[in-house]
Amino acid sequence: MKKDGLLSLIEEQTTISFTGKINVLSKKNNQFEGVIYLKEGNLVNAQYQGMKGKKALFNLVFDDIDSKTDVNYIVEPEIIDPKPTDFDIEFENFYDMVKERYEKFLSVKKYRPPGHLTLVVNPIFISEIKASQVSADEFDVMCAIITAGKVAEVYKWCPLFDLEITKALVTLRSKKAIMVLT
Repeated sequence: MKKDGLLSLIEEQTTISFTGKINVLSKKNNQFEGVIYLKEGNLVNAQYQGMKGKKALFNLVFDDIDSKTDVNYIVEPEIIDPKPTDFDIEFENFYDMVKERYEKFLSVKKYRPPGHLTLVVNPIFISEIKASQVSADEFDVMCAIITAGKVAEVYKWCPLFDLEITKALVTLRSKKAIMVLT
């Protein structure tokens, strides 16, 4: 995997121990899409399309790798609060995580259902003893389905990474724990 685009920019900023943020702005209208926070050269937080933390950071990088974004990156020095941050990752560790997760992401990508579909939790599954056989990830996805409904919203609002959500959806569907309405 090449260090192109956003990964190259992050590496450059971490090399100089940058403190501040990398703003992500739409090329169409300069609308705010997200932000990556760095403190003394380490990645410490991110926001992207309503997501926060590591999930936002990885989705932003994966979208950049897949060329799904039409954005500009603006580097802006800023004092970052000394309060506890969501994470504190050096670039090389982050890059290793990206390579590992991106491979897994690609392997489950073909199983991701279309975003327009509406999902519901099967009440019969819940009422039976089978409900106690769900994993923590499956439970998080079921909660997101109850709250959101549409597949696209489940991916946006569930705290899990996309590949974990996809795996949980496949497993829940095989257990007949969820149903597709449209």
